[in-house]
Amino acid sequence: MININFGKNGIPILNDLALDENIPLSQQIELLKEDMLQVEFPLNYVLDVSWRPSFQVDGKFHIVIIKDSNWDEPLFLATANKICELIDKIHLAIESIP
Repeated sequence: MININFGKNGIPILNDLALDENIPLSQQIELLKEDMLQVEFPLNYVLDVSWRPSFQVDGKFHIVIIKDSNWDEPLFLATANKICELIDKIHLAIESIP
């Protein structure tokens, strides 16, 4: 399981990010789904991580920061193809929260 420090008083409300960094993603297809991680932060910020399309090896991670439930205008938006990239992008997303 990936260990991430959410800092900034982040509280995970969904953490199904059970991937193993030592195993290729192609061997973890059953874990690659839309609802993987959601973390609430003060002042109504949310970090959301998903894999799209679900259960498809040719998909990618989507990392967003949302404010006030405004999913149409994310404050941060990034994608990643590898777990190491995902971790880096999650940290960048958290740093983007004021």
